[in-house]
Amino acid sequence: MSKLLFVLSCGVLLRAWLLQLKDLTTWISKRPEISTPQTSWNRLIEGFTISKYSSNVHEGDSYHGSTLLSSLLLHLHTMSPIVIPFIFIVCDVVATLALYNFAKTFLRKELEDQNNHKEMLATGVDSILLKNHHVNNVPMLIATVYILNPFTIVTCVSQSSVAFNNLFLALFTSQLVAGNILTTTLFLALATYETFYPIQLITVAVLCMHKYKETSGALIKTLVCFTMWMVVLFGVSYLQEGALDSIFAH
Repeated sequence: MSKLLFVLSCGVLLRAWLLQLKDLTTWISKRPEISTPQTSWNRLIEGFTISKYSSNVHEGDSYHGSTLLSSLLLHLHTMSPIVIPFIFIVCDVVATLALYNFAKTFLRKELEDQNNHKEMLATGVDSILLKNHHVNNVPMLIATVYILNPFTIVTCVSQSSVAFNNLFLALFTSQLVAGNILTTTLFLALATYETFYPIQLITVAVLCMHKYKETSGALIKTLVCFTMWMVVLFGVSYLQEGALDSIFAH
């Protein structure tokens, strides 16, 4: 745990230092490799401005992000602009912890399954089998690679909404391997609400839940919960802006 805390501290301090370099953050935020019309911080600022004069942030077709994300960041920005960089750093830290937890839980399950079926394994394969030290070392490696990944760092520094997408997907994987249907489908719904493409992972969720729960009802429950969360998200968006433009805006 001390190693994980050290790596997280390094990642946080590095991000905090880079966020103080305004010229650098401005340059990074304009790079097409980092920001797109859907994810850039400048477009979020436009969403803020539009929301001050209209309940529909997608009016004028200049903002293509989600309604709820824009509303959340606008509220936080109104409270204190200093909070915004802190939120993006927290997103990366939580995503790192989620990936660490995912790897640890997955390896524990695989190691247990391997030990339960060891008599079925061929002889001479010990070198490629999971060992107890892998349960600690591999999650630590994954956490380090994510929190200190240059692309993850510049995404945070540019305050791109991709940081939220990464967070939702990391939490999705963490809850998926734990077998929690309700929270798994919640984070998948949030990721889908943001960019739509993660909807493809519903197949992965269904298969994994069927494996971990070992019941035929897991398939139906997963689909029902995912649909329920999507209806809730779009319902709240409709109440927020009085239209369903957010469904087609991104």
